[in-house]
Amino acid sequence: MATGRIVLPALAWHPPDGSASNLAATLDFKQSGGAAPSPRYPKWIFNNGGIYGIQIAFNLPADYASDMDLKISWFGDVLSGNCYWQARVAAMSESDAATPFTKTFAAGVAVADAVDGTQYELCQTSISLGEDSAAAGDFINILLERLGDHASDTMLDQAHFLGAILEYTTT
Repeated sequence: MATGRIVLPALAWHPPDGSASNLAATLDFKQSGGAAPSPRYPKWIFNNGGIYGIQIAFNLPADYASDMDLKISWFGDVLSGNCYWQARVAAMSESDAATPFTKTFAAGVAVADAVDGTQYELCQTSISLGEDSAAAGDFINILLERLGDHASDTMLDQAHFLGAILEYTTT
């Protein structure tokens, strides 16, 4: 068995509907201050003081066996504090009784990670996902949330999500 990887860039994610308990992060772009031409990055802004999220949906590859780890790249606007991230999965196969209109997310897995001590410095956080009985070929939806109103979230400003990699064990 080996490790498979799926790149999940920022622009592949989409916001939830924005209703209560389903607030959407905000898509924005950040231009580097370096000499032109300088890199420009798409990013999702997660505010503090609430639960904000983004989602991505896709089919798991045929070589998927188990153990999904979501490795997110992000940065903070401040020099200190923990950002409290949570990820949840909803997996569906062709024979499931649930439909895309009735499926709900499995229980979330949350992790606190500290900003790296320098404003805007890249942080990378790994979240081992609850798999919701996912199997190769299943259609899955991942919900990534910042639980900004949780006591473990002590970062008093915005978190900026740049993208992620989903790692898994192959067959």
